[in-house]
Parts: sequence; C-alpha cells; structure tokens
Amino acid sequence: MRCADRLLLFDGETLRVGAPEDLVRSGHFARVFLGEGVTFEIDAGHFELNRVSHRAVRLIGAGPRAHWTRRALERAGIGVDAKAASSVTVESDSWSLNADGRTVRLYCLHDLLVALAANAAP
Repeated sequence: MRCADRLLLFDGETLRVGAPEDLVRSGHFARVFLGEGVTFEIDAGHFELNRVSHRAVRLIGAGPRAHWTRRALERAGIGVDAKAASSVTVESDSWSLNADGRTVRLYCLHDLLVALAANAAP
C-alpha cells in the first residue's frame, strides 16, 4: 500500500479505484479485508491478527528481533506474558527457549515455533 499511487479494490460486487489512503479512510479497505481473526487497524494502517492464545511464553529481549519474534509467536497463537513459566530469550544471533527446566538454542524463528509446538504444554 505504501508504494502504490492507486489501488483496485473489489468487494465481490463493486470495483473501487483510488489512492490507498482514500480507500482506507472511507472504510472500504477494512470492509473488503474483514475476516475471522483479522482486522485492519485504520489508525495504524496495518492488519492485526485476533487469535486466541492457548498458551504463553515470557519474551526477553528488545529491538527489531524481539518485535518480529513477538509477531511470529502471535501468528502461531502463542501469547506473550511476563508471568509465563516458559521463556524465549532473543539473542543477537539466535533464540533460547527455556521450558520444563531445559534450554534449547535455535537459529531461526521457524525452528523456534516448531520447538514450541512440540512442547505444547502452556
């Protein structure tokens, strides 16, 4: 959206054409992309996942790596809670998962999500 001068937006009946900002401001964008578990946040200009978290981890870290880690966790249905027993520590080149008294070092978010799925206890 940030790179487009004009968008074509089809809601199943009507084709709308306009600047992305106009389509967002008018509410057309949010209506077209309205779906279960997803909402378009008009103030922020992005989609939010509204998934129910069935478990949570404590996320330790800051900066862009922690931001993208939080997003990956939310996408996987894993909440972030400072009181959770299991923790994910964001390192400069990896992630450390501490669960059930064991610590595992992982080198990509995909592997972290797989490890969390394998250790599915909340």
